[in-house]
This record gives sequence, structure tokens and C-alpha cells, in this order.
Amino acid sequence: MVSDRWENVTLAQVGTLKKGSGISRTESNSGNLAAVRYGELYTLHNYYIRVYNSHISRTVAEKALRVYYGDILFACSGETKEEIAKCAAIIDNVEVYAGGDIIVLTPCMKVNPVFLGFILNTQAVIQQRMQRAQGDAVVHISSESLKTIKISLPKYSEQCKIAAVLLDIDTLIVNLENLIEKKKAIKRGVMQELLTGRKRLPGFKGEWTEKLLGELFNFYGGVSASRDMLSTTGYCYLHYGDIHSAHKSYIDTTKDYSLIPKFEIDLRKVSNNSLLSDGDVVFVDASEDDEGASRHIVVRNPQNIPFISGLHTIVAKEKHNDLVHLYREYCFQTKQIKDQFKYFAAGTKVTGISKANIAKIVLRFPVDRLEQQSIGNVLSDMDNEIEALTQKLEKSRQIKQGMMQELLTGRIRLLETATQKQKKAKTKKAPKAKAEQQGHNEHFHEAVILSTVVSIFASEQFPLGRFRRQKFAYLLHRHAQESTQGFLKKAAGPYNPTIRYKDEKIALKAGYVVERGKGKFVQGEKSNEAVAYFVQWYGEDAIEWIKQFQYRKNDDLEVLTTVAEAIVDLKKSNLAITVESVKQIIRENPEWRAKLDKDCFNDLKIQSAIKESQKLFE
Repeated sequence: MVSDRWENVTLAQVGTLKKGSGISRTESNSGNLAAVRYGELYTLHNYYIRVYNSHISRTVAEKALRVYYGDILFACSGETKEEIAKCAAIIDNVEVYAGGDIIVLTPCMKVNPVFLGFILNTQAVIQQRMQRAQGDAVVHISSESLKTIKISLPKYSEQCKIAAVLLDIDTLIVNLENLIEKKKAIKRGVMQELLTGRKRLPGFKGEWTEKLLGELFNFYGGVSASRDMLSTTGYCYLHYGDIHSAHKSYIDTTKDYSLIPKFEIDLRKVSNNSLLSDGDVVFVDASEDDEGASRHIVVRNPQNIPFISGLHTIVAKEKHNDLVHLYREYCFQTKQIKDQFKYFAAGTKVTGISKANIAKIVLRFPVDRLEQQSIGNVLSDMDNEIEALTQKLEKSRQIKQGMMQELLTGRIRLLETATQKQKKAKTKKAPKAKAEQQGHNEHFHEAVILSTVVSIFASEQFPLGRFRRQKFAYLLHRHAQESTQGFLKKAAGPYNPTIRYKDEKIALKAGYVVERGKGKFVQGEKSNEAVAYFVQWYGEDAIEWIKQFQYRKNDDLEVLTTVAEAIVDLKKSNLAITVESVKQIIRENPEWRAKLDKDCFNDLKIQSAIKESQKLFE
């Protein structure tokens, strides 16, 4: 019986370590080849790398270190011991180079790079990194020190499951972040239209008027108190810094009471004009730049809770009730208003604006208070939607942290139940224990798959081309429930460039395959050795399973694998799987888009591929 216990290993056992080469700041945008500089590991990348900020020329690349799928990049210089050796995994098969002050771990055993990226940034590993760090003003860590770091690894299959779970929650978080930004952009556009009168809500045709803010409001100063004078007891106090950091257009003394800083003072010493009432607008009179000069917040205080306007604030109390409360929360956020604040702002290191200058700002608004309320309602509904999404995002982040604590320590296990194992055994043999501890790297593994595919489908008369090899390899990975992250969305469907440029060479060198013409292969003299490895890992049933595709046309293989990959994306986003949703995934990818012009990608073929994919992989 194979043990499910986690194995304790050092990084020296996991793989080899080598140092990156220098890529200067000026060289980081010299070309189109992806690169990673050590500072980006601190500021841009967490756990794994999907987006590259630096791109270098071929000339610069010649002096840099090439890194590959599965490599882990450590920042070996930093400012603090707490951050030193922060790392991220390369999980795409693209041409990437590592700059100086980076140590690269290249695994020599079969490990999931996403799992490795997560576990190497856990608190337990951070403590080990800190203990091995050297220096004070500038902190360093060496390859020799990193070699001694200890981690616990579950079986490869469990690593993949943990990685998949964490990738799913990350995908959800990214999708929520993008959706929130999209909603905010839409709201900004709607505000600009509705609050300037360029677009009117249905049913409203009344006049708009223009007035100086000095005609609408009286302006007063606040009560000065530094941040260190504030606490959790006393009266509510509005510090100008809290206006600058607010993510809402209003502050509610009822809902936000516990979050509002407090100031202990005798209220008799506070002017009534500095006490904030329901509907008051509070502007800052100091900012670090012109953009912040228009920062303000509207007070919701229906219960008239004592609320003191504080340091560097200007209180605007309405004279004639020209503006509906809800409209007030949005009407000072247009570009036209912000530009006027910038015009009147003064200062170099600190930008300031006076009560007299705020009074000169012109506001255009509808005379009809019902129109004001309706505009406020529309924008408030949009804010409520954004707030709900923001809360969902924060909850998702908390869930992720909890999952990491449980999954990366082994407190919660993702193991197959007896029923699941039995069900799996009916379709294919489980990989043998030896395969779990083989110690081969990812490229050798892929070379064996490639060689086995050639052995099954190729002959001297009909050598196997790269197109079909790619598709068969993809299908086998899906059948074995292994990661297909190395397969990119390329023009011909899922395509793994490493198969061609690295794994293929390993298979050739080992004598597993022989090239017959450009990109066409037949069995090599040692092909039986590769097949033996494959059977050991996947079982003979996997060979029988892949044979069902032997006589499939290239077009059919392209449709099946493309649709299967599209379904993966749809499931990650919890979207319905339909012909139209699959087509939308294809449409959204620049390299896939042209597929929809092909006859083989008609609705009937896509529908058939959906059914087949679900039957094969679910």
C-alpha cells in the first residue's frame, strides 16, 4: 500500500540552483522577449508568473539566463529579511529570461510548479529564509543557504489537486477584480453623462442652472487634532487623511460608527459650524498633489450624532437646500469640477485650497429636485453593485488564505476516496508508486509521452507529424487528470511549444524516436523503453484509450481539443457550457478567433465536440 504521508525534502533534493544574469533597468524594455527582474518578484508576482512586465532584446538575452516552465525564481537581494527570497514559479511555456540577483531552482523531480510556488511562500518557509539571510541595509541570501530549506511534499497527484484548487480561487479573485474595475469605469462614464446633462434620464426635460458653490454653501473650518491624538473613545472625528483614503462618496455615522476615529474633547469648546450635520459636504484643504485637491465626502448623520470636522478640512453647509442629499454625494466628482479644483489649488510640496477659492467653483445642476434624486438613485444602485462585488472579493481573499493554511500544511487532504479509486480503476490503471518517486523531470516525462504516442500511431510508411502529436499529448494529459497549463491557445488549438523545442530533443537523443522528414517521427530503437515507462506510470489501459483517436481527421482533433480547452475556461468562471459560450471563448482569444471562419467549426461540430468532451473527461 502506498503511503499518503507527506515527504520531507530539502531544496537541494528538489532540484538544482543557479544564478541569473544582469538585466539593467534601461535594458528591461529593449525588445519583445519576456524577462523577470528581481525587484518584480517583490512588487508584481505572487506564487507564480503569468504576466511579464520586462521585455528584452535578443542581444540582452544572450547574457541573461534562460528559464523554463517549472522553474522557481527567488529574489536573492532585498531590503528586509522578512521579504528576502520571495519567489514565483514559471508556469507558461514561453521564452523567458531571469536577470541578476535572482536564483533559479530547476526541479529534477516531478513536482507541480504552482504547488511549489505556493508552499515556498508559506510562513514556515519565510521563517527559514529569514534565518539564512545576511546583511542589514541590503539583505542577501545565497544558493547554498537556499539548498538547506526544508519543505514537505505530498504525492504529485495531490500537489496537482491542491494547485488546481488554489488556481481556481485565484482565477475567481482576478475575475472579480477585473469586473469591479469594469463596473467602476462604467460608473465614471455614466456620472460624466448624467451629472453634466449631456444625457438625460427618461421623462426629464426641465432646465439646468449654474451657480457658484459660494451661492450654495457657507464654508467653515474644522478642529485641528493630529492623528496621534485620536483613539477609540470620545466623539467621532473626521481627519482629512480619512477623506483621502475613503473608498465611498459618503460617511455614515450609524453604519460606520465603530470605524470612525474618536477625539476626547469638551464639546462646549467646539463651534457648531465644525459639527457635521446630515448632508454636509467636507472638503480637504491640503493634498499631496493636484489630483487630491478635490477630495471630499458627504456626511450621512440622520441621528445627529456629535461628529467633529477635523484637521485640514473645510465644511460646506448648504444655504437654501438647492441640492438633494443623494445628488450631493456625486455632483462634485465630474471632470469639470475636478479641473476647477486643480485650477484654484496652490502649492508645491503640498497642494492647498482655500474656502474663498472653493466658493468660486461653478456647479451646473438640474433645477428639478426629482431629476436630481433620480440621478442619485442610478449612481447609488451602481455603487451598491460595486460594494457587493467588493465584499465578495474580500471574502474570496479570506477564503484563499484559509485554504492555503489548511491545504499547504496537510491539515486538509485532497485524497481520493475508495469509491473514486474504484471508479478510476475501471477506466485506467492508477500510476504505480514507482512513478510517484521516479525523480525524473517534467521534460523527460513529456518526452516519454511523446515517444509512446509515436509508437502507437506512427509507421515507416506514415510517420507521425507534430500537429497530431500535440493533440494526442493534450488528450492523454486530460485523460490522466494532469495539468495542461503548458498547452497554449495557439492557432491550431492547444499547443505546447516545449514539446517541440525541448521534449522532442530528449526523445531523439534517448533513441526513443527517429525523425523522418521535417517534423515527422517514427519509432526509435529504444522506443520500447519509453513505452515501458509510460505503462508503469499510466497503465496499459491508457494506451488502449488513446487508440480511439487513431483514425480521426486533423480538423476533428482540432475541434475536439479546442472545445475541451474552452470548457475548462468556462468551468473556471462558473459559466454555462453551450455552443455560444464556447464560441465566445474562442472569439475572445486573438489566435483562436479565426477558427470560427473554418467550416469544421460550425455549430453542429462544436455541439458534438462538447458532448464528446464531457463524455471523455467528466
